Amino acid sequence: MKIISLHDDGRLKHEWLALHSDIPADVIEVSDALYQELVGNRYTKKYDTLSETVVDFISEFDFSSEKNRKKAEINGLFFEHIKNSTEVKTQYERESIVTQEQEAKAWDANNNTLTPYLDLVIANCPGADKSTLVASILLNMTTRNTVAGAAIGKKRYYLELLDALGETGTQEDLDAIVVAY
Repeated sequence: MKIISLHDDGRLKHEWLALHSDIPADVIEVSDALYQELVGNRYTKKYDTLSETVVDFISEFDFSSEKNRKKAEINGLFFEHIKNSTEVKTQYERESIVTQEQEAKAWDANNNTLTPYLDLVIANCPGADKSTLVASILLNMTTRNTVAGAAIGKKRYYLELLDALGETGTQEDLDAIVVAY
């Protein structure tokens, strides 16, 4: 068996011991804190010297870190949902949405309104007409707002559930917040 410990200068000290049990030769014994630092993976197996079995390594539960991880999950899935639910594909299209919608609404209210952006789109899209383009933009706007509104409501709900846990809780409390957009 090999015991690995940390020197004061940060180097690892390796000490080979004679095998005195049925511990596999490639298993090392370290403190839980050092083990977690060495592997950085909370799902790793380790040899438990008390029970003399290989067990799942379970790190000390840090509610604050796990709560932040859940918050990142909520936000990440929200942005993924919004991205996948809209037709807008490029950064330029996303940046031009406000201009498109403003001009489409203005032209829908009064089709004598100047619409320089929409006029450029039509000028470069043979066979397109402004009324069809405006109707498409307004429909997309309604669809995006419906999708975004529902997703924002769910996101707020999930974050409120998370905040309601305060500063203490369990992994089960966090797992009970099932994020689905």
